[in-house]
Amino acid sequence: MKSEEINIRDPYVLLSEGIYYLYGTRAKTCWMAASGFDCYTSTDLINWDGMILCLP
Repeated sequence: MKSEEINIRDPYVLLSEGIYYLYGTRAKTCWMAASGFDCYTSTDLINWDGMILCLP
């Protein structure tokens, strides 16, 4: 999936051994309660694999 398709708040990106890990709080909009904390992975910061649920 492309970066613009990911719907998370408070994003954080970690680079480890050539792989970017994008973490963030999931919610339908910024005004709604969070429904999880997710992780996505990428090698180019544009195309992402995931969603991996970190915390419900």
